[in-house]
Amino acid sequence: MGHCRVKVHLRLRPSCRPSTAIHVDHAAHTIRIDVLKQHGGGPPKPYNDQMVFPFDSIIQSSCQEAVFEQCARQVVEDVLGGYNGTILTYGQTGSGKTFTMTGDTKAYAHRGIVPRAVERIFAEKVAKPEAGITVHVSYLEVYNEGIYDLLPQRRLASAVNLVAMEDNGLIEIKGLNKMHVNTEEEAMKYFFEGERHRSVAPHALNQMSSRSHCVFTMFVERHSGLRTLQEVTSSKLNLVDLAGSERLKRTEVGGTTKKEAMLINKSLSFLEQAVFALRQGLGHVPFRQSRLTTLLKDALGGNCKTVLIVCAWAEDFFLDETISALRFAQRVKYLKTSAVINKKADAANTQRRYVREISELKQELALRDALTGRPSISYDELTEETRSALRERIQAFLAEEAGIDSIPIENFKQVKELFCLFKEAQVSLRGELEKLLRDYGGGPDTFLNHSQHDVDINPGSEEADDEECVGELDKEACF
Repeated sequence: MGHCRVKVHLRLRPSCRPSTAIHVDHAAHTIRIDVLKQHGGGPPKPYNDQMVFPFDSIIQSSCQEAVFEQCARQVVEDVLGGYNGTILTYGQTGSGKTFTMTGDTKAYAHRGIVPRAVERIFAEKVAKPEAGITVHVSYLEVYNEGIYDLLPQRRLASAVNLVAMEDNGLIEIKGLNKMHVNTEEEAMKYFFEGERHRSVAPHALNQMSSRSHCVFTMFVERHSGLRTLQEVTSSKLNLVDLAGSERLKRTEVGGTTKKEAMLINKSLSFLEQAVFALRQGLGHVPFRQSRLTTLLKDALGGNCKTVLIVCAWAEDFFLDETISALRFAQRVKYLKTSAVINKKADAANTQRRYVREISELKQELALRDALTGRPSISYDELTEETRSALRERIQAFLAEEAGIDSIPIENFKQVKELFCLFKEAQVSLRGELEKLLRDYGGGPDTFLNHSQHDVDINPGSEEADDEECVGELDKEACF
C-alpha cells in the first residue's frame, strides 16, 4: 500500500481587472496576497500583511489542454493502471469550475477534463484490444442533501433519493445506474444526458450556476493479456464538479435558490470540517455529516489518487472568497491517501486454467501407469456400475466369502468410495441388529438380561439334576 499526497492546483480566472494584491510566482508555484489591515479605526494602510500559498502548479492560462496535462493526465493514466482516481474542482460560484470540468460545448478546443479523460480511456481501449477493457459510467448529483441519479433508465415523475452505503470500507450508491459503454461517443452521450438533468439556476454572478454537487464516474475493468497471469484490475475515475460557495448578499438570490445556496454552503462547511479532522489526525472524522463528505470519503483519505483544482477570481471584489478557497486548499494539500492497484482473480480465466491443469494431470497419470505396466485406470468420477461392483465385493468380504485381495485398490477416489461403502454396510448391519433386538423383546437391555439369565440358569439346573441323582443312588445303596 502506497501513501500519496493529494495534489492541489490553482486556476485563476482571467480578468480585465486583475487585483494588484495578487502576485503569482510560477517558478516557485506560489501565490502571494497582500492584505490591507485597518488600525484604530483609521484608514487602511497599503499592504501591511502578506499571505503566501504554495501549490503543485498555478495556471493563469485559459488553455484547457494545459489544465488537463498539468492537473488530470496522470490521474487518468493511474486509473488505466488499476488505481482509483478522483479529480475535484472547488471554488466560489462563477470562478470557472464547470468550465474546467466540462468545458465549452460549442468549441472542441475548449472541451474540459471530462471529455478529454473519456477520450484518453477509449484511446487505450482501441490501442490495446488484448487487454479486454470494459467501461461503465454513472452520473449523480447531490442536491439539497439528497443523492439523485442523472441517468435514470426512465424519467420518473419525481426523482428518487438514493442511499449511500458502506461495504467493506467502500462507498456504494444503492440503485445507481451504471451504463455499459463501448465507445467514446456512447460515454459522452450519457454525460450530456446527465448535464441536461442537472439542477442549475441564474443569479447575479452566474447565469448558469450549479445548484448541486455532481459526480461523473467511469468504471474501468482491464484484463491481463498474459496467459500466466489470470487477473483483472478494476478501477474508477470520479470527476467531481462541486457547487460554488456563495455570499447571499452578492448573489442576490431568494426563495428556492436561496435555500439551495444555504445547503450548498452547509455541505461545503462540512467538507472543510472533514478535511480539518483529517489534517489534524483526529480519531473521528465526520464523514457522515453530509452526503457530500460521505461520497468523498475515499478521495480524501482512502484507496484513491486525488487531485483538487481550486478555481478563483483574481479581482479585488472577490478577494475574501479567494483567500478562503486558498486556505481550504492548503489543508487539503497535506492530506495523504492509501492508493493500491485493485486486482482480483478473473473467475472465467481461472476456471479455464483449472480445467486445463486437471486435464494435464490426468495425462501425466495415464503416462505413469503405462510406463509402470499398470492396467488402464480411469481417474474420472466413479460410475454407478463401478460402485455396484465394489459394493458386492465388500459384502462378499464381510460374509467371509472372499479375501481382502478381492477388493481392488487403484486410485485415491476409489479408496474414498470404499470407505463410504464400508460405512454404508456398517449402517445396514446395525439397522438389522436393532430390528432383531426389537423383535426379541424390547431392545438391547432386554436382550442382554435374557442372555445373562440363560447363561446363569442352565448350568445350575444341570448341577442340581446331577446332585439329585447322586442322592437317590446313595439312598438306594444305603437301603
